[in-house]
Order: sequence, then C-alpha cells, then structure tokens
Amino acid sequence: MHYGQFLLEESRLLEAAEMAKTAARLDGGEFDVVFSAAHMLRQAKLNEAAEKYYGQAASLRPNVSKTFTRYSSSLLFTLMDALQLQSNWLSNIIAGCSDFNNGIRCQCRSK
Repeated sequence: MHYGQFLLEESRLLEAAEMAKTAARLDGGEFDVVFSAAHMLRQAKLNEAAEKYYGQAASLRPNVSKTFTRYSSSLLFTLMDALQLQSNWLSNIIAGCSDFNNGIRCQCRSK
C-alpha cells in the first residue's frame, strides 16, 4: 500500500489504483487498506471500482457510515457537475454558439 501511496503522490493515478486493488485483494479484511484503495480508485476516476471498495470498507466498519455518505455525496456531485457541463456544451453546439468556455452557457440570439 505504501508504494501505491507513492505512485499517487507522483500523479501516477492508474498505477496507484492497480497497486491499491492488489493490496485490498491481499488484505481485504483491513479497513484502512480497503478504504485507501477506494480513495485511490476515485482519484484515478475509476468510480465503479471505487464504489465497490467503499462498500467493502463500510461492511468492515458499519459504524462509520457517515463517512461513506459524505464520500458518496461528493462522488455524486462530481458526476452531476460533469453531466451539467456536458449538457451546456451540447446546448451551445445545437444553438450554434462558438464563443463558450468550460461549458458555460453563451448568450446566442437568433437573427
């Protein structure tokens, strides 16, 4: 797990995620290992895998469900933001706007 943390700090997210998954498979009964794996997977944007490991960690320590609710909410809001940006981008394309950045809705007027 320590090498996975090193990889994460070096921004080698996918390698860190794979290392974390291996650690969680080898020591799946240890809360800290499983939770760290979930965190590294989330950092690497492997959200489905992260959700699996967050669930596994929650089963190891059911009394910390508030922590998982917070992380799940954070993940949900991140996904919702991405969907909103995509929706704005598509709306701008359909409206024929060419002057927009970062998914911000531009003001197009019909001529």
